[in-house]
Amino acid sequence: MRILVVGSGAREHAVLRTLVKERSRIMHDLFVVGGNPGIWEIAEAARLDADDCALAESDIQGIIKFTQQKKIELVIIGPEAPLDAGIVDALHAQNSSLLVFGPTKAAAKLESSKIFAKEIMRSANISTAKAWECSTVEEVKKVLNELEQMGSSHFVVKADDLAAGKGVVVAQNVADALSHAEKYLVDEKKVLVEEYMQGPEFSLFFICDGQRAIPLMPAQDFKRIFDNDEGPNTGGMGSYAPLDWLPNSAVNWATDNIATPVLNEMKKHGTPFVGVLFAGLMYTRTGIKVIEFNVRFGDPETQVVLEALKTPLSKIATLAAKGELEKLEELTWSSEHFCNIVLTSAHYPESSSKGDVIKGISQAEAKGAVILHAGTAFTGADVGQLVTNGGRVLSVLARGKDLKTARDRAYNYARMVTFQGAQMRGDIALRAANDQISI
Repeated sequence: MRILVVGSGAREHAVLRTLVKERSRIMHDLFVVGGNPGIWEIAEAARLDADDCALAESDIQGIIKFTQQKKIELVIIGPEAPLDAGIVDALHAQNSSLLVFGPTKAAAKLESSKIFAKEIMRSANISTAKAWECSTVEEVKKVLNELEQMGSSHFVVKADDLAAGKGVVVAQNVADALSHAEKYLVDEKKVLVEEYMQGPEFSLFFICDGQRAIPLMPAQDFKRIFDNDEGPNTGGMGSYAPLDWLPNSAVNWATDNIATPVLNEMKKHGTPFVGVLFAGLMYTRTGIKVIEFNVRFGDPETQVVLEALKTPLSKIATLAAKGELEKLEELTWSSEHFCNIVLTSAHYPESSSKGDVIKGISQAEAKGAVILHAGTAFTGADVGQLVTNGGRVLSVLARGKDLKTARDRAYNYARMVTFQGAQMRGDIALRAANDQISI
């Protein structure tokens, strides 16, 4: 099968690695739009001609031409930006028979507009936090003050549109919450102020074909830069799966009471949802509630979820794109546990350091680590040293018979990989490994 993956991060590296593992059963020719040094070891960079520069994720017309030239059969879209730009609509407009795993621009509003997502949840009667739509600083201040008077000790403010995983703040005072809102209340944009919810969070990916939702293995990620969930939000500092603390009934409940109603509501809007519905969930005292939706695989949870998956991903994506998930047999999974430690560059998330030499990857891989690249690059025209090239640099994965074993191995491997100013959290999966998470 000729497959094109769009994206340049560790999430896309995980997708391609999963497709590579299928080759003993299903032969694939793999291409990538974007990519990084790790990805280019297993997939060919997409370019229209041999002398051309590699295609960019934003070059929708170039991607369309490439799918035609290379007779691509399946396209998997990784990041949210191309989806919001309408890449699925454009690909289908040129070739209605091309299989594209991802939602249309209209369906992608579940992520690109927090306000739209809340409207869908209200219409579908889905349990979520109360929210107030605000378009001015004065409106935000009024809501925050009312929440403070009601005894709230934390204040949640969300940018309405895409913000690279950094548009949400959970502030401990009104001033910080107001400051965050001011950053996004420009050019007639809006924010949501939400009630503060408490409880353990988890991520659940649903594979969707427009009318059916198939859940994958739940995972948990860690958004804050520092231990004990302190410091600013990031795109994600680590993850683990499976979740031994999560009741077995939770996934079925979420499928029946969250994913399926969302799909039904999207059909009513004339925008059937195909691809990955990523539900960020919280297990509160009153049950499971939706924090937010994304419309693609999430990073860094994808790294551990796909490492555990045994069913061919190409088959899952193909049946979803065809609208034929009823033909998919029950998914199969590894019985092991998986832990992912994200290494970030100096000064992240406020900024990122580029050009710092990375060492130790081959040594860690020789011990059993799975290293997935994100913000990496080569120096010089001769493909010289591997260096940092962004905020989140690498995902370092390990497996084990239990979470403690997987976690210990992941940290041992992560400490073998070095570069100037490297950062990592020291408490990824710690509470779960110590059986300290309770519902």
